[in-house]
Amino acid sequence: MTDIKKLVFFSCILCILSTRSFAQDSLTRLHTARQLKNLGNSGMKLGDYGAANVYYEGYMKLKPKDYKMAFKLAESYRLNRDYAPALNWYEKSYTLSNKVYALPLYYYALMLKMNGNCEKAKENFLQFKKVAEADDLSQKLKKQLKSDIAGCDSTKPVNAKIAITHLDTSINKIHVEASPIYLNDSNIVYAALRSNKKEYILSNDSLATPLRKLYTAKKVDGKWTYGGEYAGPPAKQGMNVGGGSFSPDGTHFYFTQCHPNWKNKMICSLYASEFNEGSWTEPVLLNKTINLPDFTSSMPTVSANAKGVETIYFVSDRPGGKGGMDIWYFTYNVKTKKYGSPRNAGGKINTANDELTPYYDQETGSLYFSSDGWPGMGGMDIFKAIGESKAFSLPENLGSSVNTTYDDLNFTISKDRESGMLVSNRKGGVASKNPTCCDDLYEYKRLEFVRLRIVGNLTAGGQDSLSKIPLTEATVSLYTTDPTNPDNSVFIKKVKANADGHFDFSVEPGNVYKVVSEKENYLNEVSTVSTINATTSKNLTVNFRMKEIAKEDFLLKNIHYATDKFDLSPAAKAGLDTTLFVLLTQNPELKIEIGSHTDDVGSDKYNNTLSQKRADGVVKYMLSKGINPERLSGHGYGKTEPKVPNNNPDGSANPVNQEKNRRTEFKVIGKVENLEIRNED
Repeated sequence: MTDIKKLVFFSCILCILSTRSFAQDSLTRLHTARQLKNLGNSGMKLGDYGAANVYYEGYMKLKPKDYKMAFKLAESYRLNRDYAPALNWYEKSYTLSNKVYALPLYYYALMLKMNGNCEKAKENFLQFKKVAEADDLSQKLKKQLKSDIAGCDSTKPVNAKIAITHLDTSINKIHVEASPIYLNDSNIVYAALRSNKKEYILSNDSLATPLRKLYTAKKVDGKWTYGGEYAGPPAKQGMNVGGGSFSPDGTHFYFTQCHPNWKNKMICSLYASEFNEGSWTEPVLLNKTINLPDFTSSMPTVSANAKGVETIYFVSDRPGGKGGMDIWYFTYNVKTKKYGSPRNAGGKINTANDELTPYYDQETGSLYFSSDGWPGMGGMDIFKAIGESKAFSLPENLGSSVNTTYDDLNFTISKDRESGMLVSNRKGGVASKNPTCCDDLYEYKRLEFVRLRIVGNLTAGGQDSLSKIPLTEATVSLYTTDPTNPDNSVFIKKVKANADGHFDFSVEPGNVYKVVSEKENYLNEVSTVSTINATTSKNLTVNFRMKEIAKEDFLLKNIHYATDKFDLSPAAKAGLDTTLFVLLTQNPELKIEIGSHTDDVGSDKYNNTLSQKRADGVVKYMLSKGINPERLSGHGYGKTEPKVPNNNPDGSANPVNQEKNRRTEFKVIGKVENLEIRNED
């Protein structure tokens, strides 16, 4: 388990009986330096960094020149999220070593950054780079320096006016509050150990150990207040309950339950419950491929694609990651009720440090998560990346309108999109130990919220038709597209046009959207809408005239051949790019037959062979463009189906007509039956 994970999950939740009531001189009278060192080491191992502070402080009174123990004391303060004394002891450790022990210099610079002194932090990061030792940890930190230094620029606010409010003490207590989930705009679920007194481990009896549970809060007259324990899926006895996520359709709830293993390592596992006949079923522990034994799987968030397959993103320290805690994902096939194997979300999301608290926003196809590996302001910053599975844009730091130099986590968006929740240990929270020890819930609100809608109507007849007959029983799908990679489109939602053929979507500024209309026996229509520069609320209109799939052949214009030739010319390829390729990409289930024809010059056998080569050439070109081979078939008709007479009435050859007959056509012959949804394995 990484240290940062202990902080986020269980900081301020479970503490060994505090020793701060002992005076320092009593400690040094009652214990030797070696005993104090061992007691401090035990506190670190068990995650009770507050106790480690006390014992290490006592040790340093007896051994004030031990620079390595001064470093351990600084570490205990950092891991206890008490950054000011950590800063002081890192500096002392480096000084006591006569500036030859470089490791504390890196963390001294990091504490400067987290305490808001970025310029001095940069100086010390660069100095660490010069004097760093050759050990593995120092070399890893050297690789992180570029991001650490670049993160100082993240202190610049983005162009967003956001108000952030600390939720009151009916919700925020002295222990950690985490993982807010919106039920609706006036009700949330969150995880907490609800107490205003310090809780301790008094025995080995797990029933005596205080536990984190799920609670609710409700918004009344604009103010959030405590709403009681959440009456959702029942927790397993003796388990700490962590964050969860509902599937987009609200029928599944994935959440975390945690307990110490035999090595006293806190292990978190993913559970799932289904809403059935008005209540949640008993939670089921997901399989051992997902919950890898002796490794943590936690913090789930769920999206769904156009075919209803759920993708569950989660956090794990399992082998095969980029380092620390990584974001992984697996799929759930609702039809077959089968889970896919977990996959890493990739290097565009994960770093050698920690990535935590993912939240997938289905409305924009965006993954929000926290990281201390990407350039940030100090601790864990909140980032946004557009995409799905492992195909994401590079993360964007949300900036100082949202982030602080401390740990900022659990970014969540409300149903009305105007506000949301986040979790932070920023100063001003309810603290049990020090001003930045513990995470609280905060609400953010966009003060200049731009409301945008894509609206439109569906009519029959195609683009060239004057018909305005509304199309009913048609569906329209919305995708978001990565502006830096237009081929990377992510499904958001699908709606059915009403009786008048009308549809509408709520969208957000700063995105590029793809709108796709679909109806049985009609060709799909696609339109792209940009909201990149939208600054005022408005409707964006997209109207579709859909063309019915004809039974006759479609002539591919500009696909002409010289006598005896079957190669595609550059002009022919350009024509295919703007016609057949567009049709195939806009209609991904259509199956097409490519038919090629010849004039009447030559024997039947020769023309059959030539026309087959021409058809195969078009198929080959479409395959080179990435079209599924199951969707294409080529057929050479030779000279058996002339479009126009090859000869004049007097029997002489008609060169113009012969050229017209040397043609390639296509026709829709059905759909590829690929309705079986496969998990990623």
